[in-house]
Amino acid sequence: MDFGPIRPRGIAAALGLCAALAGPATAGPGGTVTLANGAAVGWSVPEGEASPALALAVPAFAVWARGGFAQAVVVEMRSDALAAIEAWEVGFYRLGDTDFSHPLWSRRGTARDLDRPLRWDGRVADGPSLRPGETVVARLTVRDVAGNTGRTASQEMLVARYRMARERKALAKEDAARKRALATGEALRLPLHGRGLTLTVTGWPGATGPGASGARFRAAGDAWVLRQTLPPGPHEIVIESRRPIMGGTRAVPVGVVPVVLPPLPPYRARIKGTGSLDKAPPYPGLAAPAGMAVEAVVPGAQALGRVLTDRESAQDRLALALVDPDAAIPLAVDGTMRRALLTARVGGAAAWPGGTGTGRAPDPAPGRRTIVRFPAPAGGELFLPHTDIEAGSLRLSLDDDGPPPVPERDYFVNADEGRVLLGAAVRDRLTTGRVLTADYVVPAFAAVRGAGMTVPHGGAAHDRRWDGRRTGGTVPTAPAAAPGAAARVMRWLLGDG
Repeated sequence: MDFGPIRPRGIAAALGLCAALAGPATAGPGGTVTLANGAAVGWSVPEGEASPALALAVPAFAVWARGGFAQAVVVEMRSDALAAIEAWEVGFYRLGDTDFSHPLWSRRGTARDLDRPLRWDGRVADGPSLRPGETVVARLTVRDVAGNTGRTASQEMLVARYRMARERKALAKEDAARKRALATGEALRLPLHGRGLTLTVTGWPGATGPGASGARFRAAGDAWVLRQTLPPGPHEIVIESRRPIMGGTRAVPVGVVPVVLPPLPPYRARIKGTGSLDKAPPYPGLAAPAGMAVEAVVPGAQALGRVLTDRESAQDRLALALVDPDAAIPLAVDGTMRRALLTARVGGAAAWPGGTGTGRAPDPAPGRRTIVRFPAPAGGELFLPHTDIEAGSLRLSLDDDGPPPVPERDYFVNADEGRVLLGAAVRDRLTTGRVLTADYVVPAFAAVRGAGMTVPHGGAAHDRRWDGRRTGGTVPTAPAAAPGAAARVMRWLLGDG
């Protein structure tokens, strides 16, 4: 079957997917690497699939001062599932704001800066200032590339001029409990098939700890430890020495830890309408989940337009989001003739994002223009393939002779959830055969869904809710493309950060 031209990136993705879905890979349970600065890094991978966690720790008490806090409070976050996280949002809300719709202060970012502490000086972004005696509530929400969300339990913080004697002991006990919980966290409810990797560095010179491809180690006695859940496949973890420079820090590679993680069951996107897909024989050795068999491989660009059987399933949404439009995707069938696309995060490309950071406030993320076509959508709502759409960037057009629809009159946009409500004037023009085109801008770190893609059924299969609110806070720039193994070794040998 003719799939059309498959570009190099598509070939690499197809081969990586084939390896991820194939039989067991050879990998030891651990090893040790000596670094260029004399330190040693040991790594271990326990048996079985990991259970990743997410953690938040805010102070239980803040001293009120006119206009804010006497001293800024420190917000700490942590996750051992950075490979699953595309974006995060942390916010403080008044105790009575039970639907978390009016943040007093909030920040957003990507996985590569999730472990960096934040500071809030108590100034309120919108609404009346805080008053002594108020209690505010904080929570952390994260989202994967498919729009699935997970969040921590809410944490309260008392704002007052002083602590009464009977409150001091209770608040100190709560602070200590939150600090301890930061190391373990809460179960992260995002679909991530991965193995737990533990890196332990000993003999590290200096008080500033090492980094690992941008992630930070935590002190554990005389050692430094980092735990992360990674998808199957090969990974190169670059160990970095963080050196202070004017205005921030510089990360210099001092060694590479090569790790190969054994395969796990693939993600399944159960879909409808497979009869129109161009099918080709599957690759040799492709594995399928229990009770299923690989029937064929299909073009990723065609697979993206399928409708999910269960659009509420977090795993199905993620499986569809991981489809590479340039790759050939396995199509599996079970005993009842129900079909599903099989996808996997490819090792190396799916490790936590790199980037060394500088300590400075990040620049706004560059935008990427996206065009999506909807053939004669029925109903009054569109579900876009992206969330976090740049406010005010979306424009609709119809392939008829009429004027372009006017925002806030003919249609209304929920940019954070990727939803568009169509007015009567637009719906009346959507006769059979007409195509509605959405043109909008997303941050550069958003998932790549294919240029000019066509999405049937009003995009209902791409219904990915994200309840974060745009805050105008800083958003990190997208990381540069990761260098290859040879380039990393050269950087290591030359000491060039």
